[in-house]
Amino acid sequence: MEKPKRNGYFPMSPERLSRLHRLASVLANGPVDKASLLERLSIGVRTFYRDLETLSSFGMPAIRTPAGYQLTVAESEIEQKLPFPDPLLNFAEARQLAVSQEPAARPIAEQFGIVVPQFKAST
Repeated sequence: MEKPKRNGYFPMSPERLSRLHRLASVLANGPVDKASLLERLSIGVRTFYRDLETLSSFGMPAIRTPAGYQLTVAESEIEQKLPFPDPLLNFAEARQLAVSQEPAARPIAEQFGIVVPQFKAST
């Protein structure tokens, strides 16, 4: 499986990212009509279309079928494609993660190395 690309900062509230995650999860399980989605997620039509556009920009386009809207990627790909809200780490927490040998800590190590140039991440 292709490694997800980390390109950019996505200044979104945790609440919006939560809603995008819920929408993507629902749409990944098959077609759902728009009225049901609006009611289920307690959102308006404009929010629905804006969220569909946002999912598409993250590499998860939805298609409209006669039975409703459906995501074109597998449910297993959702969490790889959605950004995570900024965890608001302090320097000590970021350094602790940056020295970790875990592959998931690599982006923190790279960012920490930019902010603190003398820092050398272990590879």
